[in-house]
Amino acid sequence: MLSSFLKKYRTNLLTLGLLVFLVFVFFYPTIHLGFFSDDYHFLYITSRQSNVLNYFLTNNIGGDIEGTYGPMLNIIFTAEYKLFGFHYFFYHIFGLVIYALTAFFVFLFAKNISNNKMVAWVSALLFIFLQNHASTISWVAIQPHLLATFFFVLFLYFYHRFIISSKNLFYILALFSIVFSLFIKEIAITFPALVVLIDLFFSQKES
Repeated sequence: MLSSFLKKYRTNLLTLGLLVFLVFVFFYPTIHLGFFSDDYHFLYITSRQSNVLNYFLTNNIGGDIEGTYGPMLNIIFTAEYKLFGFHYFFYHIFGLVIYALTAFFVFLFAKNISNNKMVAWVSALLFIFLQNHASTISWVAIQPHLLATFFFVLFLYFYHRFIISSKNLFYILALFSIVFSLFIKEIAITFPALVVLIDLFFSQKES
């Protein structure tokens, strides 16, 4: 079973491996940056939280005024805290892995909509090496941008797969992805516009 899986997805696994390699080589210095600024505030809030369900009743800094609403971010950050404690190294490793996975799904989405591997590679590499992504990767407290983008790209990939295949599994995965993205960062509220565009363009194309 494992051998058939590896044979079937060999190209995708090699692509993922190469993207992970590029991300870790290019952003390796960020692993040693440690914590700073708002990172300590998030660690303090997380260390004092007794029930993760409370995150759904407060903003992302544990209050009820100002801030932003991101319960899934807090839950993920709590999981990181339970696993990594105050070892900043692993928080940065986690961020790089999420970044590489996002680039991989950018690649898959671009390949699916263009049917062109060159377009897919250019899209993934542009995503990886964009200058304005540096702070998102370097700063642990800005993980909501990283995580919301990851689940948003997952949504685009799975929803497109649903449109062209009509398989309910892809619809369910797309739904879970966008809910996660919305509960991490409000920017995901733009998804209805993309749903309309995907429906209009690809539904007509398939018909």
